[in-house]
Amino acid sequence: MEKNLWTKIGKSVVAIIPLAALVVALLQLYIHREKQPAIEIKKISEIELTRPLEVAKLSSTYLYDSIQVEHLWQVSYVIKNTGDVTLLGEGFDNKNIRGNAIKLDIKSCKKLLSIDVISTNTDAVLQNDCYLKFTQWRPNEYVEILLYSDGETAPEVTISDREIENVTISNVTYSPKEQIAEKRLMDKFPKALKSTLWWITIVVEVFSFGVILVAFISSVIQYSKKQSEKISTDVGIFLWFVCIILLPLIWML
Repeated sequence: MEKNLWTKIGKSVVAIIPLAALVVALLQLYIHREKQPAIEIKKISEIELTRPLEVAKLSSTYLYDSIQVEHLWQVSYVIKNTGDVTLLGEGFDNKNIRGNAIKLDIKSCKKLLSIDVISTNTDAVLQNDCYLKFTQWRPNEYVEILLYSDGETAPEVTISDREIENVTISNVTYSPKEQIAEKRLMDKFPKALKSTLWWITIVVEVFSFGVILVAFISSVIQYSKKQSEKISTDVGIFLWFVCIILLPLIWML
């Protein structure tokens, strides 16, 4: 009877091998997939510094760097490489940006008074006010800029998707309600290792589920005929718990 059980398990393993091979093939396609560049332009804050005072017979004149302004805006943005491609600029023959810098388009702006990089973890600098120049801009690196302008509405910073090869540009606004979620265990691993472990988990789950399910069902069927097969059932339950329940927990912790 025990020999017959293991024969069934062996047949199940043989049946599952093509499925495992398919999963491995999909893993290879994922690893060697075409990576996509992406840029996120996030507005952090906007403040009108020259709000008129609602007092009768009171008037005021505002100057910014000796320039008379009517509506002075202070706006900050964080521009981040959210893709999985390093942007290559000046100094590289295979650069993936147009020209030697990325042009920042400033819209809804009557007059741009100043624009500066106030924080960055790249080597990016601003040239000619609106051109962001760098050598390499790696994934998750950012540039924070602060600008002052004159106009009835706050200025908007955008980047044309023609500036970067095959890029996706997203414009978002920061919300104070945004919360930084605590990283899971898997999120602390490098991206490549995380992807590999993900697919290893899938393969192990599919393979283990098929083998253990067949063994478990076979043990249950034979249970009424032979009390000693209760041991096989208990082992099956234990293995099912380890492979099906515990392994996915590393993605939730």
